[in-house]
Amino acid sequence: MTKTVPERLADLGALYQERNALYQDNYKRFGDILSNLFPQGLTLKTPEEFNRFALFFQILHKQTRYAHAIASGGHADSLDDIAVYAQMLQEYDEEKRK
Repeated sequence: MTKTVPERLADLGALYQERNALYQDNYKRFGDILSNLFPQGLTLKTPEEFNRFALFFQILHKQTRYAHAIASGGHADSLDDIAVYAQMLQEYDEEKRK
């Protein structure tokens, strides 16, 4: 059976509530974190700079999820993701240096 648009939106609302209960507005902390990491601001101009920052941001995002769960034993999936994104960033940096 095909879902209607309102049914799909209701499902997404439920998904948001489920994830937000777990991560507790994690997305609202990024402005503070990034402004502290880049107190002089950050200007990205080239596709390479945007790609590098996107990978960096993914690592940071996973770190904030882990930080939220640190008192309850961590979040293993986030650690795996951090490791993968870090290696992707290292590969990207090496390719761009050549």
